[in-house]
Amino acid sequence: SSSSSGTETVLLLHMNNPGTSTFIDSSGSAHTVTSSGSVIGTSTARFESGAGSFTGGYLLLPGSSEHAFGTGDFTIDFQCTFSMVSGTGSLYDSRPTGTNGLYPYIWRNGTSIVYTTDGIDRITGGTVAVGAWFHIAIARSGTSTKLFLDGVQIGSTYSDSHNYLNGASRPIIGVKGYDLSSDHSGLIDELRVLKGIAFWTSNFTPPTNSYSVNYTQYSAKYKDPVNGNTIFNILTTGTAT
Repeated sequence: SSSSSGTETVLLLHMNNPGTSTFIDSSGSAHTVTSSGSVIGTSTARFESGAGSFTGGYLLLPGSSEHAFGTGDFTIDFQCTFSMVSGTGSLYDSRPTGTNGLYPYIWRNGTSIVYTTDGIDRITGGTVAVGAWFHIAIARSGTSTKLFLDGVQIGSTYSDSHNYLNGASRPIIGVKGYDLSSDHSGLIDELRVLKGIAFWTSNFTPPTNSYSVNYTQYSAKYKDPVNGNTIFNILTTGTAT
């Protein structure tokens, strides 16, 4: 990860431990990842050697301030499958137990993907199905937050000036942070959180490789090493690991 300007990879889960419940944060922060309940690595992966299989369990991070985005830009993205598309399923949630508020929350409602904060559904859209891999991304640039499904913006752009927080023992992956209900049933792979970057601001080609390549960040434009898109202005140099 980089950098000196607040632009950095603050979580990167390759999920590459088939047959175990051990998951490693490969970002420079190396946060401890705690597995609870039925989450185990499987060799049925989108990229590399494994993915996390969620069947009623979840992953916890330690509640770092790195995952509190404040009023800055951010990106959360991951690859996932769904074993069911009835009811609801939670994917990524920064809310502490029993608290709504200014926390990012990404979840599935039936076949739609939803972005919620402050207890209000801000963006809803897209159509997911059982079995297929989907790439989901949420990105805020300035005061514009956009939700993408397989590289296509879904729902409306949310006018977003929130000062985002991160709860204790959060984010939580695979279940609702508010009350540990609404668990995800399916796979999650290649989950990445960027602080200080809106990695995508318009439609894009979804990643075709894991985030395990070096890149150079130029003072003019940054070229995404996965798909070659030139996307935003930044000022630092670093390595995505």
